[in-house]
Amino acid sequence: MIIDFCIAMGWQGGVETVLNRTAKYLRERGYHVRVVQLISRGMQWTDSEIEFHCLNDWITEIDWDALQERLRIFYETHPLPDLVLGTGWPAMTLLLRGVMEELRLKCPLIGWPHGTLSEYEKDGVGGAECYRVADAAFAISKTIAADLLQACPDTKVIRVNNPVLEEKIFFSDQRNTRELAFVGRISREKNLPYLFRSLAAAEGDWTLSVLGDGEIEELRSLAEELGISDRITFFGWMENPWESLENACALVMPSLHEGFSLTIIEALACGLTVLSTPVGGAMEVIKEGENGYLFGGDTGISLTERFNRLQEGTDRFADPKNCRKSAEPYLEVKAIPDLIQKTEMLLHGGHL
Repeated sequence: MIIDFCIAMGWQGGVETVLNRTAKYLRERGYHVRVVQLISRGMQWTDSEIEFHCLNDWITEIDWDALQERLRIFYETHPLPDLVLGTGWPAMTLLLRGVMEELRLKCPLIGWPHGTLSEYEKDGVGGAECYRVADAAFAISKTIAADLLQACPDTKVIRVNNPVLEEKIFFSDQRNTRELAFVGRISREKNLPYLFRSLAAAEGDWTLSVLGDGEIEELRSLAEELGISDRITFFGWMENPWESLENACALVMPSLHEGFSLTIIEALACGLTVLSTPVGGAMEVIKEGENGYLFGGDTGISLTERFNRLQEGTDRFADPKNCRKSAEPYLEVKAIPDLIQKTEMLLHGGHL
């Protein structure tokens, strides 16, 4: 049986890691898995054993009709799938439904958003209503599930956890320094200037390790301007950042929005306390004082105040063992079998 993962664009992020590992497990269970990508970003990010098709070169302006035509041609010239998952952009699910109707392809269509639905809509790549045409939708957080249920009352919404890979985890219960860490893509929505300004205003001798690529030079200039460049180290992108953070005491995630941050789960699994804005999955994972703290938004406390409370001892870093325990439902050994079981139930027409 053929299962297709259809994605608009792919690179080296958390979504791609999830798709790679899920595809691997499905292959081991005897399924023929294909990844169909609409728009090239110059590289094949799938594992070598996974069948990969990229249908279009890089484009600067989206032509939805042209993209749907590319999909139609692909399915006219390749064996038809038994199940299709449209992931990433919500509009991907609409495109797929259009092609399936044209070709009279009758198989389950599952939508699988990996980001905040309102942000997808702001970016012009579809919103929650796109999943009205899906037979089911996977939701990676309670917030996304609630948005889908409100917008698509007739679509089956199924809660799943994105998996964290165990081999990426380096657990340590000796985390008693003042070294902070940020791990992720360096871009506008990650809100790193706020983190830098909060660090500059905080009491104590905090240091910060920044692991990720993107708009680094602007941040270097800001660190110089704030007088904290000697306390910040930029490592760039690393295949496994946690190997370099064995002494870090906390991960700081000041994001403006997130779907469900795998970075947060990885940090908890490694034993780090997590400090995060109340966005996406952070609100359901972080338990105040048990494995981390929230700041900003409706919390009534700024990041600088959080740093100061930790410095003074008013707040305490979480026990690394408690952090690890809170991440266990998201580890690969639990999350992927659950995801595959739900996928197979939909494939074979069962009820969840």
